[in-house]
Amino acid sequence: MIRNRKGLIIEALMRIIIMVVLVVIVFNIGKKVAEAAFGGNDALQSLDNLANEMNSLQERRSTQAFLSMDEGMTIIGFSKSGNEFRCYGCQQATIAAPSQNVLYSSITKPPNKECSNSACICACFKSTLNQEPSGNFKINCESISCKSLKFDVPKKISLETALESQNIQLGGMYPYWENGFMFARRKVGANTPLNGMLYNDERKITLYIEKKLANNEILVAACPLAPCIQEQK
Repeated sequence: MIRNRKGLIIEALMRIIIMVVLVVIVFNIGKKVAEAAFGGNDALQSLDNLANEMNSLQERRSTQAFLSMDEGMTIIGFSKSGNEFRCYGCQQATIAAPSQNVLYSSITKPPNKECSNSACICACFKSTLNQEPSGNFKINCESISCKSLKFDVPKKISLETALESQNIQLGGMYPYWENGFMFARRKVGANTPLNGMLYNDERKITLYIEKKLANNEILVAACPLAPCIQEQK
């Protein structure tokens, strides 16, 4: 009788252990699926932190900020009035003899509540590029998450200063951003966007954020190297 009781207890314990192991396995699988679809927790938290820093930054200030990015992830800022963000010359920055025609990569501003009637910043997960018959590129996202910005972003941000600081002389027109800003994590040869600053496969990147009065309007921006905001002619 005692042996039977011991056997039942051992069997019950084994069942409990098996159930705990199965729960852990299912939880980890679910976590990996969620991260694949919506990005890792630190990447989403990084988006929140950057939006909060840009919203709380004092006027006439520029400071360093940091981004944690998943592989294939692109961070894009959208202006309040622009229908799409464009990155002019960004895919051509790595070409030794680029075309005379300046091509651009673009992505339509998301129609979500965070970006409606507001500037916003978005994390585009598993971003890819499709080249159109015109030669220009469309940026696609497997999923996207956005945060609203309290102030508008510049209509144009040039990358000339940032590229020259890295001793990159293009000898012609430098890449620039229109209706927003962009940071990308991309491996060499991958079909993912470039932001004009050549290849970056670092998980954590350093950038600058800035807020100041320009063209009679308080603007906020992010860029590889301050100053981000210039007076528009």
